[in-house]
Amino acid sequence: MATLAIGTCRQVRLSELMPAGPDGQRGLTERQREFLTMMREKKYGLYGGAAGGGKSFMLRWWLLLFLLEIFVRFAMRGVRVGLFCEDYPSLRDRQISKIKHEFPRWLGEVKSTKEEGLGFFLRESFGAGFISLRNLDDPSRYQSTEFAAIGVDELTKNPLDVFEQLRARLRWPAAPENMNFPFAGATNPGGRGHEWVKRFFVINDPPAPLRKQDFGFVRSLASDNPHNPKDYQQHLLTLTDERLRKAYAEGDWDVFEGQFFGEWRAPYHVCRPFRIPAYWRRICASDWGYSKPFASLWLAISPEGRKYVYRELYETRREANWLGAEHKRLSAGETLAYKLLDPACWDASRGISIADQLAKAGWECVPAENDRINGWARVRQALAWQMNERGELAREPELQIFENCPNLIRTLPALPFSRLNPEDVDTEAEDHAPDALRYALMSRPGQTKQPIDLMSREDAETALRLAHEEHPWLA
Repeated sequence: MATLAIGTCRQVRLSELMPAGPDGQRGLTERQREFLTMMREKKYGLYGGAAGGGKSFMLRWWLLLFLLEIFVRFAMRGVRVGLFCEDYPSLRDRQISKIKHEFPRWLGEVKSTKEEGLGFFLRESFGAGFISLRNLDDPSRYQSTEFAAIGVDELTKNPLDVFEQLRARLRWPAAPENMNFPFAGATNPGGRGHEWVKRFFVINDPPAPLRKQDFGFVRSLASDNPHNPKDYQQHLLTLTDERLRKAYAEGDWDVFEGQFFGEWRAPYHVCRPFRIPAYWRRICASDWGYSKPFASLWLAISPEGRKYVYRELYETRREANWLGAEHKRLSAGETLAYKLLDPACWDASRGISIADQLAKAGWECVPAENDRINGWARVRQALAWQMNERGELAREPELQIFENCPNLIRTLPALPFSRLNPEDVDTEAEDHAPDALRYALMSRPGQTKQPIDLMSREDAETALRLAHEEHPWLA
């Protein structure tokens, strides 16, 4: 959209509207134009990645251009769109102050009205649409509000239910049938919503009934933005914290600021499934959920003490009797040393406890130890690895996860720190499979005892002497 016809006689170039950058240039970057094109085709779009890519800038200008375009194309007047940040100080600093400086005064003004609250209001000659400027400390306040388009700045700072609540507000009365009501986010990696944003937009794997073809993603980097200082990209590459450098300079969605388990590296912690010897010790650990996922993990322990997560069950809206039967089916032919369950499942204050219902269905469990701080420390210890001076892996991690456990693989590395307790994860994040892992590792599952007939001759002789309390090396 190089030019925009406004009113009956005026052609406005985008370069007329936009402020000049530090280099004196006006207009959009190549990536920003790519984002605008994408938002004409997609219902949900993300402009995200490294710092300095002009993401917040693009979000407010996209909404302004959206209002002007639907006024020109459909003669729609008084249309509301929403621009959201996680709280008011962020909204003020990242958007309101910039809008006052950037948007031409002949187009409209920032003001607060009794009917609509704070917003940027276009003048009557430009359609009288407005960008409603809101924060997300309580998204339920907008249940009765309609928006023709929505933009959320720093989308990953929000849990999934905020996205669900906001997109339910995307509608506008008397709109043309072919009109799209889009939702766009702008963000860096990291935050409590990192996992779902990465899954929906970056990987393009939204859950049904959402459709992959409705989602789009444009990756932004500081180097894409010619309005940055010349040495800004190089400055980001000098950050000594690897997670900050990868997130801010490279737009890496696998390692990010605020990541609780910075030890995670998929090449070290994820492995292909293999046939587990029948004699290996096995356990199962489960975290309860109904509206939120019920997560179960099966672990096998090698004679060396390595833990392998070899199966997962991840279900929502399943009754206890169904879950009990499904666990039995999946474990058929296996011998489990014990089965752990979220200790809250023994609450019988409202009738038969969940634990008793599972036991009645044939899946009898024991209460897991729910020490969160020590439990997360135990998970961190199991993930730990070490490199030698030559950059080679000198010590492998204690824990590995089979590739057929996608929910643990996607949610464990995505857990952010709690804002209230730096030793805990943010409980608003998707932590169900990690909780099951925490239960399993806190049970101290020990090592597998290898049968003598499977040992080498030398090891078998040593084991037999030990069994008879013979210690020849002490003679």
